[in-house]
Amino acid sequence: MADLLKALLEWLRGFLGDSKSKPIPKPTPKPKPTPKPPVKPSKPTPKYPEKLHWRMGGLWVGNEPYWLCGVGDPENFLWRKDQARMIRKLTRNKIRGMVAYACQTHGGDAKHEDATDWNPFKQHNPKKGLDPKVLNKWNQWFMKLDDAGCAVVLNLYDDESMPFGGDKNKIYPLEKKYIEGLVSRFSHLKHLIWMVAEEYQEIMTASKVRRIARLIRTIDGVHPIAVHQIHGLDFHFKNTPINLFLIQYNNAEKHSLKNAMTKAVREARGRYGVVLFESTQPGMDTYGTGKIAREKDKVCADAGAYVMRYQRGQWAFPDDDLKDMRRLSEKMERKQRENL
Repeated sequence: MADLLKALLEWLRGFLGDSKSKPIPKPTPKPKPTPKPPVKPSKPTPKYPEKLHWRMGGLWVGNEPYWLCGVGDPENFLWRKDQARMIRKLTRNKIRGMVAYACQTHGGDAKHEDATDWNPFKQHNPKKGLDPKVLNKWNQWFMKLDDAGCAVVLNLYDDESMPFGGDKNKIYPLEKKYIEGLVSRFSHLKHLIWMVAEEYQEIMTASKVRRIARLIRTIDGVHPIAVHQIHGLDFHFKNTPINLFLIQYNNAEKHSLKNAMTKAVREARGRYGVVLFESTQPGMDTYGTGKIAREKDKVCADAGAYVMRYQRGQWAFPDDDLKDMRRLSEKMERKQRENL
């Protein structure tokens, strides 16, 4: 009987929901997911200018290296009558670089102000400003070279050319307009190098060179700026906007050039580029051609220096020489690309 009452009591407790009769199981907690390590954001590929510029101790167009091995003559390219023939030879041979002198009058090598139709000033008079018709013609020539990958080294002043006045330290108001006008007109070119002056000491102070370089840079923030000095390896414009040292080093055969260019490149330490711009072979008044020029180009390149071959105002570049220049540029560009 007692057992029956006990069973009945247990049933009533279950029926009435007595919590003590049966413990309610707690839900099993879900395991926390293992946290994933944070994903490091990938570095974006730098966007470099798709115009010729100086960086990482060399010349580049976008991410492509550019090795300057071209013709430093004729200085009177803009003043001749056979530009079309020269442009055809340069573009056909894919030459990396040629020189054009914007102002050769008023003391420069074009002694007579009316010696050419291509004087950049209206009626050949600096007081009247730049002549748009002349600049448009220049632009046609430059565009053909640019499309072929040939950099125009555009020089603002020939040695001894002083069209605006005789003060070597002053930038005259008309001179400022001249510089601004040229830079604004031609900075659209992809392959372009600004050259402040040839043998700058003849016509301006180092202070004026620096101020002209800064003026160019305010308008054109991309293209390299260069300057040419009288004979020697001591660059006067370290830590300035000037990117290329155009060296004059005469009466030098290949061994002398190797030592000189090695020294100049070592001193540059990648801050600016070194270009053998005016150099003569001993016993000659030009750089030379054929094997002489080919071997000198090579020792300069091995030292890390670019070359613009000097022919003392002549147009004396056989097709074989132009092919040598192109092959060296292509070889050095491959090497530069492999070292990235």
